[in-house]
Amino acid sequence: MRYGGTDKDERNGKVIRTAVTWSGMAVLGVVAYVVSQPRASGMWPPPPPDVVSLTGTIRDFKKNHVDFNITGLAGHYAMNVALDLDAEDRPTFRGTGFRVATQWRDGVSNPIAPHLYGGGVGLVKLASTPTFGGGTTVDTWDSSVGPYGGPNVGPMPSFYTGAEMPTIEVPADLAARPNVGIRTYTGNNTFTLNSDLHCNELLINDDATLRIDGNIRILCRTLFQMKDDASISFTTGSSLVLYTLGGVSIQDSTINSGSNDPTVFTIYHLGNTDILIADGAEVIATIVAPNAGLRIKDKSNFYGTYEGQTLNVANSGGFHLDESMPLDACGVLLSDSKGDAGIASTGGIDSADSFGQWYRDVLGMNLSAPHTIELVRDGGGIYEFISDEFYPIDGQLHGNQGDPHNNYFTFRFTAYFTYEACGAQFFEFMGSDDAWLFIDRSMAIDLGGIMPGTDQHVDLDRLGLVDGEMYAMQFFYAHRNPTQAMFRVRTNVPLIGTEAESVNASFD
Repeated sequence: MRYGGTDKDERNGKVIRTAVTWSGMAVLGVVAYVVSQPRASGMWPPPPPDVVSLTGTIRDFKKNHVDFNITGLAGHYAMNVALDLDAEDRPTFRGTGFRVATQWRDGVSNPIAPHLYGGGVGLVKLASTPTFGGGTTVDTWDSSVGPYGGPNVGPMPSFYTGAEMPTIEVPADLAARPNVGIRTYTGNNTFTLNSDLHCNELLINDDATLRIDGNIRILCRTLFQMKDDASISFTTGSSLVLYTLGGVSIQDSTINSGSNDPTVFTIYHLGNTDILIADGAEVIATIVAPNAGLRIKDKSNFYGTYEGQTLNVANSGGFHLDESMPLDACGVLLSDSKGDAGIASTGGIDSADSFGQWYRDVLGMNLSAPHTIELVRDGGGIYEFISDEFYPIDGQLHGNQGDPHNNYFTFRFTAYFTYEACGAQFFEFMGSDDAWLFIDRSMAIDLGGIMPGTDQHVDLDRLGLVDGEMYAMQFFYAHRNPTQAMFRVRTNVPLIGTEAESVNASFD
């Protein structure tokens, strides 16, 4: 599940999405867009339109631009573009991608973006490159199959570096609870915690066991520490969400031992000091640390999922990523099949600077103009725009530059939609050149490169959206070669189009 925004999961206070909730007019920059229809005296809600008009912006490039007129690098390339849009709502080139050898697919064999495999499970998102010392073990397992070990051990996970970190908030009601100061559990005894706890320090040591009974939350402001053979266990059906603002140290201790479920124990670490798992500790958990890293050393092992600034595994430590197939928003198992990454490649993109020109007016580099496509609703409720000759600016802007068609341009549009949970909403695109789709500013389709007939599909139920909320859908396309020009959009989502951004066809 993605994070960032203003809508909270009421069970743990995690910020999960940025939802667009305007009921009349939305102001983006200096342009106002109508995003709802007035209530009519007749049927409400009104029937879906037969035609959806989507107006976007085309930018035309000269054929000698370093990223265009690409003819010798055919293929589908993924993970070269950041998973989130930048502050100007444009995609960002990161250049650590690969050529797709075989496609990642969902349970009914639709091609999906590699980073959405299993709903995001199997991908470790980090701000910087992980480091691994001697004797370490870094691999995967599937908690839905059983405990780690034996046949339930897989290859090293994928690491996505340079990732934007999530925004997390402490639940207001938890922060408002009385602060008990220092809470200590010590000695060869078992202590039961069956209510939420707000403290400065939580210390568990000297063979003490803290048993969690119920769905408990803890806010620890300055230090969470376990040492000297301490442990945290859970009664059946219980869970613990721990919010930490200061240090986190787990040494010679166990958490959730014997469990196959890392979701039972979750750490949201909001501090800026690394989480330490050391001295033979064993932790089965989910950890999110947007401002800090995770260090595992001294024959300690972590089993679960992790997202944070850094990852350092040293001195025979073990990092074992859970790759279990999760459920979508409607409780349907995401039975995806994993694809294969081929050679590392930038997909024919020269640099972040050159890519930054694709969807911006740049003096001397491009000319821009509005363009509208119309998605027509068929008898089955599917909106389609199907073109195998998508040459919308032949003879215009820079002109055809000696070719039969104007072949070197980008196209972007923004539309809005209301998410209907469990409504089987989807969007898919098939084209001959690069295409990326972002929903609520997060990537949903990743079709970099030049490979005619390549398609990708996204089911909106797997994106962690909020039922009934309105979201922005932003689509980015590039035509970079003088051969085919396929452009096919299919969706069952009644999109609400916007006006084009300000353009200047005399820009040169």
